[in-house]
Amino acid sequence: MGSNLYSKRLCSLKKTENRSFKTHAIRILYFFLKEKGVFMNLKQLSNHALVLQMQGLVKSERKMTHLILTHILEIQERKLYAEMGYDSLFSYLTKYFGYCESSAYRRIQSARLLKQVPALASKIESGTVNLSQLTQIQKCIKNENSCGAIVASQKTIGIVEKIENKNSFETLKVLSQEFNQAIQKSESTKPQQDGSVRLEIVLTTEEYEILKKAKSSLSHVCSDNSWGSLFVTMAKKQIRVKSEKPHQGEPLKTSTTQSFASEQKYRPYMGVKIKSELFKKADHCCEFQNPHSGQKCKSTYQLEIDHVRPLALGGDHDVRNLRVLCRTHNQLMAQKSGIQRQKY
Repeated sequence: MGSNLYSKRLCSLKKTENRSFKTHAIRILYFFLKEKGVFMNLKQLSNHALVLQMQGLVKSERKMTHLILTHILEIQERKLYAEMGYDSLFSYLTKYFGYCESSAYRRIQSARLLKQVPALASKIESGTVNLSQLTQIQKCIKNENSCGAIVASQKTIGIVEKIENKNSFETLKVLSQEFNQAIQKSESTKPQQDGSVRLEIVLTTEEYEILKKAKSSLSHVCSDNSWGSLFVTMAKKQIRVKSEKPHQGEPLKTSTTQSFASEQKYRPYMGVKIKSELFKKADHCCEFQNPHSGQKCKSTYQLEIDHVRPLALGGDHDVRNLRVLCRTHNQLMAQKSGIQRQKY
C-alpha cells in the first residue's frame, strides 16, 4: 500500500511545474518514510524491530539511488542544468543539490553506465553492486574507448557479475585482469603540500600476504589500521632493537618483567603454545557467529583470546573454554556476561 502511494506521488512530479523539484522530491520521501513509521522514537524499538526497519530503509535507499540516476540521465538529455544557469551537470549536482564532488562524480559516471547497460538497474536496487564499482567500470570503459576499443554491453554485464558483492580491492583486481591493465613496476615518492610524503610501492602476492598478517598482528598497536602506521611501527621496533642490542658480555634488558609479574597477580598464565594453537585453529580470524543468521565475523583486526565462561565466573584456561574474538566481539561478550573485558 505504502509503495503504491509512493509511486503515485513520484508520478505527480511530471504534473508539477510551479514547484521546486527539490522541495517536491523531499516531501515525497518524507511522506513515504512517515507512512512506514520511521519517525517514531528509535529508543522505543526492540533490537529486532530496529534491524528490520534499517533493512527497509536501505532497500528504499537503493531504489531511490536508481531513480536518482535515471533522473540525472533525463536532466542531462534535456540539458536542464544549462537552462537553470549551470555550465555542467557536475556543477548542477554540487551547487544546486549540495552533493560533494566525489558523490556527484560517482552518480554521473554510474548514470552513464546505466544508460549503456540498462540491465544494471536490478543490480543497483538489490545492492549487489555499488556506485563506486560502477564508476570504476565506467572509467575503464572510457580508457578503452580513448584507445579506439569498443566494450560491448554483454562484456560489461559479464564484468559486473564478476564484481558483485566484492570489496574495492577485489573489484580493482578483477578490472585490472578484465581490461588487461599494464602492470606498474616502478616505485615513487611524492612530497605533498602539507609536508607529508606519499609512497607508492609494488609487492608480489606473497609479500602482500606477509604484510597483511603483520598488520593484523599489530592491529592493537596500529589502531588506525593504516599501512603507514604499520611501516613506522615496524621500523621503530627494528631501530630500537639495533640501538638496544647489548655488547658482548652484557645482560639483556628485561623492562617488561615488572609489568608481566604484576599481571600474574591477577590471573593465571596462559602459555604461548596454547595461544598459538588457538589462533591456528581459528585461522587467525574472529570466531564470532550470529546465532540467528549464521553470519561469521572473520575479522583479523585486533584479535584477542576470550573465555566462553569468564574467569570471574569460574571459567578456566581449558582450550574448550577459549576462543579467538576481535576486540569488538570480545567487548560484546563481556558486556553480555556483565563483567569487564578480559584482554591478553
